[in-house]
Amino acid sequence: GLAASLGAHGVPPAMPPPSDFELLRGKDARRGVSGETKHELLARASLERQVRADARRKKHGALTVQRIWRGRRVAASVRASVLASWDLEYGSSRVTPSLIELLDKLLPPLLLAGAQNAGAQRTLRGLALALGTCNAEMGTTDGRQKVQHWTQRARRLSAFALDVLCTASRTSAEDPCVASLANASRECAVRLLTALHGDGVLVRLDDPLGSEHHLTMCDVAASLAREGDRANAQSLVRIALNTMDTWEPAEPAETSDCTPLGLRHVALRFVAAVPSLHKAVDVHVFAKVMSSRAKVKAFLKAFYMGTDESAVPCTESTRSSDLSSHFDPVTAADNLVWLVTGWHVGCNGHTQITQARQKLVALDDETLVVFLEVLTSLTHTSNTESTPNSLREVWFVMGVFREGNEPAIDALAKLFWAAASTGTSSSSVDHNKDRRRILGAVAFAPGVLLHMWRRLAVRLPVAVSISDSPGGADGSGLWCSPTLALGAVSVSATDVPLLGLFSLAYGHLLSVLDDDEFFKTQNTFTLHTQIAIAACANTLVVRERLRRSSAGTRGSSSATQNHDHARLTAAVVSLLKGLVTRDTRRKFTPPKFWLAPADATQIDKQRVTREIMKPLPPEAAASVLMGLEATTRSDKQSSATNGTGGDTNFLA
Repeated sequence: GLAASLGAHGVPPAMPPPSDFELLRGKDARRGVSGETKHELLARASLERQVRADARRKKHGALTVQRIWRGRRVAASVRASVLASWDLEYGSSRVTPSLIELLDKLLPPLLLAGAQNAGAQRTLRGLALALGTCNAEMGTTDGRQKVQHWTQRARRLSAFALDVLCTASRTSAEDPCVASLANASRECAVRLLTALHGDGVLVRLDDPLGSEHHLTMCDVAASLAREGDRANAQSLVRIALNTMDTWEPAEPAETSDCTPLGLRHVALRFVAAVPSLHKAVDVHVFAKVMSSRAKVKAFLKAFYMGTDESAVPCTESTRSSDLSSHFDPVTAADNLVWLVTGWHVGCNGHTQITQARQKLVALDDETLVVFLEVLTSLTHTSNTESTPNSLREVWFVMGVFREGNEPAIDALAKLFWAAASTGTSSSSVDHNKDRRRILGAVAFAPGVLLHMWRRLAVRLPVAVSISDSPGGADGSGLWCSPTLALGAVSVSATDVPLLGLFSLAYGHLLSVLDDDEFFKTQNTFTLHTQIAIAACANTLVVRERLRRSSAGTRGSSSATQNHDHARLTAAVVSLLKGLVTRDTRRKFTPPKFWLAPADATQIDKQRVTREIMKPLPPEAAASVLMGLEATTRSDKQSSATNGTGGDTNFLA
């Protein structure tokens, strides 16, 4: 048996190859000399690259940290050495240095260290010595002529004084000694700035460095004012306003649209950045600004250009820098009203209110329009639900309302229309209360609503008053305003604020007006005028509804409304609800009055059938409704019997 298994030559037969022989042979062929496949090699190379990159990153980070540490250590060592040398020479000195010595030897070490690192005691001594030099030599032309590049070098001294003010404002007042040094440093710094900027040469605004320095001064003044440092803040504002380029020319041209750059810095970086400005500075600080009509207009335009630069033409070189992080449009508006009228929140005395209103009345028409446009611009710019406090006051409305002055009436309407529309998406109790107070200021101002309606009647135009006797066959022609045949789109963009504000204010008044005042005394409007107002509001709302329904049915793009017309429609609807509610409680309109704008005859006469489809007569509409209900019932029975869903297309 063994011989048979070994074969003829005594050699065992070959074993058959395994089933995965070909697969194993292919894998061995893909292996390299090291015995790894291509994919394994690429994975290993990628891992090694990652390790090397991590090592380089860690090394770079360590070197960066060491470099910064060495730099800071060397800088601290140099600073300590320089300050030690400064202490040896000026630490106990009481001798006033010369002007050249001040700029070449005393000031550079302090500039190198900075006010914070130099220390309060050393900073105070340096300011005191510099102040003595300024009082002795720097005010004279001969002393300045001895110094090369005097403007740039003196500006560095001024920048150091501003740095001291910023550092002193951040100093904790817990320690009495530290607080005393900080207050003394502030006083010396302000006195030094006053001496340096007596002629305004250091902040020439045609020089970018001078303009930037002036901007910094306004920011520091605002910071001091917010902290309650009234005296020093006022001093810095006086310096900023008294610079020679703030008023160049000395009296701004009446036809100029560009505001002096320095004045805009004061407006946007100081006035608009300090809440309750009346607590921080005295109004007499701005006496120069309010000294003439041209200067008042220039100051007002500074706010207007800061919030809406495209509205007032100006060159790129005179545009102000970015607004301060503390800029608040509502704060700017409140402070501006205080500067113009002297009124602020808390002034509830009769004498104060009377004086504030008289100041508004004293403004010329052109300045008043600019004033209202600025407030409107600031109200539009506000990203919050808050509005200027003055808009809640009846005396303010009476002060700015000018009968017969169309630009002033339009500006007033735009302002209160913008204020009433601010934060309309909010339903908070505080916002609704604020909105009612704004509308109440217009509604309760004597005679304002009446004059607004007369102005609207001329501009739309619509009837000022309508008799309750029928016009024509049934009165429908008299009770429908032809100029509002297409609804809200019939109102021009210039008339939208006036009509919208009138609708909101009168709707607010109707909510508190009792029936005796409405029907008997008729103090606000006569009943004939009420009918005319109701006809105007009813025509606009009904025709707007028909136009939008018709456009939607025809697939026309005119079904859409712009934002202003949508807000106008909502305002007129609120007025119409108040009038309909009053008429339901006690009739004051003729029969069929409310259906007049939907009359098919009037739509044909006004030739608006292209835009407005005539509504069905009441009888036909009732028949269609009954047929629709019957069809719905039969479809429900059919769907219950056959298990189908019925004809939903007809219902749609």
